[in-house]
Amino acid sequence: MGNRLPSKLKQILIIAVILNLVIIIMQGFSSVKTIENSKKGLMLVGQTAISSFEGGRRARLLLDTESTTRFRSFIDNIGANTGVLSLYLFDQSGRVLFNTRDVTPPKINPAIHPDGTVETPDGLFMYHTLPPARSMMGNMMGHGHNRRFSEKTDSKVLTAGVMLNLSGHKSIIRAQITFMFGMIALEALLIAIYIYTARMLKLNNEQSRRLEASEREAELGKMSRLMAHELKNPLSTVKGLMEFSAKKAEGDLKDISESCVEELGRLDKIINDYLSYGKDMTLIIGRADIRDITDSAARLLQIDARQKGIDICITGNAEISADIEKMRQIVFNLLLNAVQGAPEDSEINIEINDKKLTIANDIKDDNFDRESLGKPFYTTKSIGTGLGLAIVKRIVQLHGFRCEIKTNQKFVVEIIYI
Repeated sequence: MGNRLPSKLKQILIIAVILNLVIIIMQGFSSVKTIENSKKGLMLVGQTAISSFEGGRRARLLLDTESTTRFRSFIDNIGANTGVLSLYLFDQSGRVLFNTRDVTPPKINPAIHPDGTVETPDGLFMYHTLPPARSMMGNMMGHGHNRRFSEKTDSKVLTAGVMLNLSGHKSIIRAQITFMFGMIALEALLIAIYIYTARMLKLNNEQSRRLEASEREAELGKMSRLMAHELKNPLSTVKGLMEFSAKKAEGDLKDISESCVEELGRLDKIINDYLSYGKDMTLIIGRADIRDITDSAARLLQIDARQKGIDICITGNAEISADIEKMRQIVFNLLLNAVQGAPEDSEINIEINDKKLTIANDIKDDNFDRESLGKPFYTTKSIGTGLGLAIVKRIVQLHGFRCEIKTNQKFVVEIIYI
């Protein structure tokens, strides 16, 4: 049940992120469509206003002073509702002949570009060149005789223009952009919550595993200490008697007694390992010279290394705050494992710097469980307790350091103290 709840929470957050992303995409298309429709509607108003001049005759009537006054009043009444700021008439050179309001239009050249749309600081400007006015002919009757007349209007070509108010359109754009930014911010927040939640769940799982491992190791430690304590005293007695017997005996009996003493010595070492793992540790922090500690451990193991033709190469140096004796125990155990695990005529490389201590050796036999390395009682040796690396990791953790094991082409142990 405990594991299902975090999993469900992550699933809910993923669904929320995906749904919000779908909403953002759909809203994006909707916003683009809304903005396009707003501009199309505004341009339709402009086209309608310009079409009122079609036929040319009405445009020419506006050049009359009285007509201009009436038309200005008409534009004032409808401008607020339609978004029309001003209407214009131009000649072919682009000179303004008529302007309903004091809104300056942009420069145009109808002779070259008869139609166009220009966005200006004042608004959206549209213009269209009007077709020439049609000729008009008619008959009149008067005083008993027919009178035929022919009237032809001014053939001057005019261009009509309109300035449209963009404030409403821009308000729509701002509203859509603001909404989109809000949705994107919500998406970013959901993603951040998901990442934070995933990290916290991962950290919680790691802490739970560490706590369970610590509890198991604590129980194992207690059991090891009790067993070792019960065995230590009788073993010491037996070992003492066998040593005395070896001194007094002669011939085959002496050899047998010495072999028994040797085996009892190994058993004593195993029991000491159990005691070391099970007992509480107290650190005495001081300035530890890692190079000096490593050189000392290498000297102690030099005979074992030479018997296998192994060279121990040490480079670098560092001084750190640590328990000196515990660091000696760490380095000695790691170097002993390296000497025992390395093949003959090989090399053990030890690198020391201000961040970490690295011990690397070739692998003689890679037939081991990489996941179990460092766990209590796991060993690949025919004689061993499997507590050496476990004790190392425990001391490292007490210092607040990290122990990392890598097993690719070489067996590498890193003690990271920063």
